[in-house]
Amino acid sequence: MENEQTDLYSTSTRELIITAFLNLLASIQFKKITVRQIVNKAGISRSTFYLHFEDKYDLISGITEELVEGFMLFYTQPVLATTTSYNLPKDGISSNTFKICEHIKINKSFYKDRFQDKEFVALFTKRIGTELEKNLEDPEFAAFAAFGTVGYIAKWLEDDLETSVDDFAKNLSTIGNAIMSRYQVHP
Repeated sequence: MENEQTDLYSTSTRELIITAFLNLLASIQFKKITVRQIVNKAGISRSTFYLHFEDKYDLISGITEELVEGFMLFYTQPVLATTTSYNLPKDGISSNTFKICEHIKINKSFYKDRFQDKEFVALFTKRIGTELEKNLEDPEFAAFAAFGTVGYIAKWLEDDLETSVDDFAKNLSTIGNAIMSRYQVHP
């Protein structure tokens, strides 16, 4: 019973640190955030922070891995039939595309910051390209589609997500559908 309580405390403290960090990231660039700011925002001691993370780089690395894996799940999950349960403007938007757009909006501060890191963008693009290649079976076209997708997402982030999730998903789906029809791929 004590181990369960310790694990629960550990998980909730870890989540508290991550939430505090993401809240800071909404208004401060990663490179300017300090561990002191994170622990103050989380209401914990520095020693508690260091029980969970080595430093702020370990923290961002863990968050990056978790969020990118979550993002990539939308590429690996089977595409569900077009849905209107989200009050989408038109049919033709896959549930996965809508979920990708929601994921980006929910994690906007993270993606806005990480898209400033060229290494992150390159690795992120490569991961998307690898997934697209599985369906397109053409490495060059998959790379082109991945760069286009990431570029379009970068533009949306740069515009501070002015376009609604519905409209962005619609536009991304239109582009994706054109790519898929070019290769006669049926998701």
